[in-house]
This record gives sequence, C-alpha cells and structure tokens, in this order.
Amino acid sequence: MKLFTRWQYILIVCGLAFSFSAPGSASELEEKAGRVALEHFEAATQLATQPPWDAWVQQEANALRSWMAVPRDNPRWIAGWAHDLVDPRTGAFLAWTPGMDCQQFGTETSRTFKACIFMQRQHNIAMMLTAARLYRLSGKVEFADWAATQLDLYQSIYMTPRTDGSTSSGKLFLQVLDESTVAASLADTARLLRGRVPAGRVDGWCGNLLLPMGRAMLGQQREVHNVAVWYGVGASIMAMECGDAAMLDTAAAGTFGLSTLLKTGVSQDGFWFELSPQYQSYVASALTDLLISASLRGEAKRFEEVGTYLQSLMVAPSQVAFGGGDGPIINDMNRQVQIPDLALAKRARRVVPTDVGIAESQKSPGWNELLDPVTELPAPLKYPVFDAATDSYTWVAGLKSLYLKDDGWVALLRAGQGARFHAHQDALSVELKFGDTWVLRNSVSPAYGSELHRTFYKLAAAHSVPLVDGQGGSNWFKPVSRTRTDDNGVSAEFEGYSKDVTVTRALSVDGNRRFTDAVTFKTAVPKTTGVLYHSDCTLAAPALAVPAEAVAPLALSRHISNWSLIHTDSELKTLTLQCGQQQFMFAVSGSRPFRIWRGESPALAPARQRTALYIELEPGNGGWLSSSLSPIY
Repeated sequence: MKLFTRWQYILIVCGLAFSFSAPGSASELEEKAGRVALEHFEAATQLATQPPWDAWVQQEANALRSWMAVPRDNPRWIAGWAHDLVDPRTGAFLAWTPGMDCQQFGTETSRTFKACIFMQRQHNIAMMLTAARLYRLSGKVEFADWAATQLDLYQSIYMTPRTDGSTSSGKLFLQVLDESTVAASLADTARLLRGRVPAGRVDGWCGNLLLPMGRAMLGQQREVHNVAVWYGVGASIMAMECGDAAMLDTAAAGTFGLSTLLKTGVSQDGFWFELSPQYQSYVASALTDLLISASLRGEAKRFEEVGTYLQSLMVAPSQVAFGGGDGPIINDMNRQVQIPDLALAKRARRVVPTDVGIAESQKSPGWNELLDPVTELPAPLKYPVFDAATDSYTWVAGLKSLYLKDDGWVALLRAGQGARFHAHQDALSVELKFGDTWVLRNSVSPAYGSELHRTFYKLAAAHSVPLVDGQGGSNWFKPVSRTRTDDNGVSAEFEGYSKDVTVTRALSVDGNRRFTDAVTFKTAVPKTTGVLYHSDCTLAAPALAVPAEAVAPLALSRHISNWSLIHTDSELKTLTLQCGQQQFMFAVSGSRPFRIWRGESPALAPARQRTALYIELEPGNGGWLSSSLSPIY
C-alpha cells in the first residue's frame, strides 16, 4: 500500500540532501548518499485527517489512552536485565506483551520479575514519546501532561540512590547500556514538550535526568565495544538536547569517542569487529538514532562521517548473503538478521535513503513515515542484489570468513575471531545452503541469562566443526594460518588448532553440482579426530545393534542426546539426507575406517531438536574425512 500519492508530496517540505565525505574513513564506497532527517508536524496534522493516516492516528491514540488508564511504572520497581526473562528449559526468551502482569513471575526481588519490569519500563518510555508526538499533532494537553508526568517520575527515580545493594551505575535500568538505548526517546519527549511545560521543568529534566545519564554513559567508556557506541550515541543525544557542548565534544571526539570507536571497530570492508550480524545491526541502529537526533537539533554536519559508517554497516552484509533474505549466524545472535536488514533500512531511510528502505516505508504507516515522509530526493542508494548465477570464492577480511557461491550452493567457512565479547568457539565451522534449502545451519543464541548459553551454544559442540579428542579449536582467537580462494573452492588451515595438531578444511563444488567438504588432520601423536554436523535435515538410517559402550561417541556435550551408531568399520558410506522437499546423496569417505553417530541437538527460533551427525576416524596419526552432498532430482 502506497502511503502517499504524488499530490500529497506538495504538503511536505523535501528532505535536504548532503554528501558524506569522510577522508580516511573505514569504507571506501563508490556511491555515497545521505539525508538530513526532518519533522513536519504542520504537514502531518493535515495528512492525519486523510486515509490511511486518520485511522492509524486514531489507533495510536486509542492504544495510548488504554495504556495511560492505569499506572504503568513505580519508583519502587527495579528494572533488571532482559536476558533474565528466559525459559530455563530451552534458553528461549519468554514472550512479553504490553499490560502483562509481572507479578506472575514472583516477588519484586526475583530476577524474572525485574526482567519483566525492564520490558514494561522500556515500553512505557516508548509510549511517553508517542504521547508527546500526539500532543504536537493534535494539541490535546492530556497527552502532554501524561508524558511530562512520566519524565518527572524518571527524574525522581534517577535522583534517588539505589537501595537494592546493586553496584550497577544504572538507575532506570540495571545497565547503563539500556539507558543509552532509550536516550533518543527520553530526549525527544523533552524536546517536544518544550513550550508546553515551564522552562524550569525542562531544565530539571536536563539537570537531574538527561545530563546525569549522559555523564554515566561517558563514565563507562573504557574500550571499543558495541556497548561503547551506544554510550557515545546516548551521551551525544543528551548533550545536544540540553546544550552541553563539552559533553558533546567528549562523546563525539574524546579518547573513546564515536570517531575513535568507529575507526577502530569498522573494517575496511564494512564489518563490525565483533563479527556478529546482530551486533552489526545493533551498532547501525545506534548510529541511526544519533543521525536522526542530530538532524532534528541542527547538528547533522557534525556527524557526516557517522553517516558514511552507517551506510557501510548496512551494505556490507550483502557480501555474505545466502539468498532469500538469509544471512549467516555468527557468534552471539538472539535473532536471525535478514540481508538486507529490512527493519533497519526502513528506519535509517530518514538519514541514509535506500531503495529497500523506501520500499519498506511505503508498506505500512508509522511515525517516521508521517513526520518525515518518503521523498523523491535525494536519489536512494541501491542495495546489492543477490545473484545466484554468479560464482564467488571470496576471502571476506572484515568477517574473517571464506564465502563460496557456486551452482546453487552457498557456504561460509569461519576462519578467525574478532573481539572476545560475543565470540563463539567456531573456528573452521561451516554453514551451507542449496537454493532455498538449508543443509547446515547454526542456531541463534539463547538469552544470556540461560545456563545453556555458556555450556552449549557458545561452544564448538553447537557448531558444524572439526573435532580433536572431542574438542574444537583450543585457542578461540588464534589467527588463521593460511587461506585459499580460487576456482577450485576455498580452504582455511589452522596450525595449532589444538596442541600439536593442524587442521585444514576445504570446500568445493564440481561440475555435477556436488558439494564436497574435506577435512585434513595432521597430528604429532595418535589422536581421535572427527567432524560434527548440525542440520534440520533427517537421515533415515537404522541404528546398529552394538554394545552400550559403543553407542555414545566421546562426551561432545551433555546437551546432545539420543545418540545411535549408524555406521562402523569401513572407509566409505553413502546415505540419503532429507531436507524438507529436497533430498541429497550424502557420501562419506576417510583415510581410515570411521564411525557415524546420529543424535539430537537443541536449537532455537523456534525451540526444537535437530539432527547431530558425528563422523569419527579410527584413532591414529593424522588422516582425512571427506563428505559430499549431491542433490537428488
């Protein structure tokens, strides 16, 4: 549904274009485009009387009045950590909905109750901004008065010392990070209420809430990290809103200011150094908040270079697209991230207009679309389009990964780690897709408050990796020794994968659409070596009748269960793999006889059990295993 007809554009002042030019910035982009975000309440007031906007605005007002009808926050409540709102059995986040009674999770001192309050307070702040916008749109003071009362409440909470014994420097939330992520909403609410409330009341919000929050954020700046970007963004927004030039300078250009963080954390090819697509999107979301906030406060020029980084972070994942909007799952990710990231592109459209972002903005109404409508200028940046017909064998330096795309197959071979913060033990792991069918796929991570995050999902046993004596790479951050990319495929080698062991993994596709995964082990002394795979595909092979002690492989993980031995004592085995509607011939060969075990491993989004396959060579010096997959038509 198109939200604006051509004649409606006449009501809207076109967005101003500006050119990003950042000499020495992290990404050398051939095409650079940016825009200053705008906010047109006068034009929006007229649009709000016309379909489809009239119905949408009424819906927003009805939802707000329902929310305002009862108190939604209390200074007695402590907002905890969102990752404690977790299903202890699976590690999945528990669903939260507006109006949920947090008392169902126990007493006010319980971690789960506090996590529920986190969600409720975050939503209340979002509704507070909605109230301020509806006031500016309609002139109805009930909305302004409620929003101002909420800011008074948060000012009171922030001024009151914590009494729960926590050492956290956060006041509204357990973490200062979470205060950073609502900085734009808090500051925009204060900005939109200026003129309605006395200047002294706004000064109180600045002096007792916004600026102290900004100082707390800057006080946490100690290293390059996605959290540090949010600190810098939050402090910048608070400083711009309250006119603190010194704080703004520190946040933008201090020792751990945004300039340093982005120059250090964003690679030349546009990847965030923690190597998680979710945290790449998270950092890009922070920069979007900053650029919109700066635009609305006349500071867009100061942050032009930030716009270049945002564009780079948005576009870079296209280098490792799997098609169909899919991308890899690397390191900590609580959700899958599309390529392109449609939600990010839609919101960032106000400052980095892209064809995808504009298309998404035209699909459904929202505040960004009402106050800052899609305009025809400047011309949007075009996202790279996934082309399944074009082969690629690429070393993606910023992601420390090898990317293969050939004859319908797409694979990513991990060959190095970035920062320690969200790293997984995934050296030489592989994800694999054929056409629209996933064959090998990592699971997203559980909530960080789950024991499963630490004891399974971060470890090698949760990935499709080579194993030595049942373990993955012993040094998670060891640089790859060698990589290869040519028409024969891609490969990576780690010397010292474990003590005195070198492991090489090579991926290739031949002329018969056969994908081959070859793993070679070089050992100084006899070792038990093998390869572990995780897949939502099934393998219809009967379990062998063997003594109990032979059924379970090495103790790979207590979270992989129901092991059965399906092959033993030969150097070649062919099986059929069923992946949805697609079948594959799965052929395994080895330098020595090998065994194959089938088990079940947990995965999330949704919570489920999937197939685990472990192929293990007879103990010995070195050796190799080769697995091939051929589609069956």
